[in-house]
Amino acid sequence: MQERELFQSALGLSPPWRVVRSEFDAAGRRLDMYLDFAPGRRFAWPDIGLVSMSEVADTLGAIAERAAIPLIVDSDTGFGNALNVMRTVKLFANRGAPAIQLEDQTTPKRCGHLAEKRVVPRTEMVGKLKAALDARPSAETLIIARTDAIAVEGFGP
Repeated sequence: MQERELFQSALGLSPPWRVVRSEFDAAGRRLDMYLDFAPGRRFAWPDIGLVSMSEVADTLGAIAERAAIPLIVDSDTGFGNALNVMRTVKLFANRGAPAIQLEDQTTPKRCGHLAEKRVVPRTEMVGKLKAALDARPSAETLIIARTDAIAVEGFGP
């Protein structure tokens, strides 16, 4: 059995869960392990914003209960405006997420590799990030900002 299969088995995971990568130190000790599980796969939906905040939170709770590794949770656009972002961050942190990723697409969002994406104005995204930082239960909760601006607007001044 490969390491990924052993890890998945130890956690009691079955597809669509998958271990994406693991890292080892020079002595061969595992330093960390990364899981990839998109809640949309749980429901067989594409990554275009069809999964609700509560469905992601429920999936996160199930993962956090079983996994003894830090999780990064993709909260898409934060499920709305800055107030929704605050609610999302509080809920996801309470369900066990030490890191939460927000992206700058408009709602409804499109998977990052699809055409016809749009991004919110910079000021709106800054407001969402400030709201996320204010809502986290402690400074230990990381907020990760992700942008599609280069794909949408190009790279330049």
